[in-house]
Amino acid sequence: MTYRIENSPETQTVVFEGQLDALALDALRAVLKGRRPRLVLQPGTRIDSSCVQAVRALGVPLIAESPFLAHLLAATEDDR
Repeated sequence: MTYRIENSPETQTVVFEGQLDALALDALRAVLKGRRPRLVLQPGTRIDSSCVQAVRALGVPLIAESPFLAHLLAATEDDR
């Protein structure tokens, strides 16, 4: 379990870096509770495809800062 979450309420942005798995998703839920900020996935982030759908279910926009993550998000968007 290695990840970093930066929460910036002023800019309505949450930045995530690391392994986005079920444990990290629980931590994100706590940060996002009652809010709908943008979730920025930094380069180097590894994400379980099941977690992408779970975050989308929260209604949080996902922004990928790496081409690989952008491709993964686009591919999973088509699967919905």
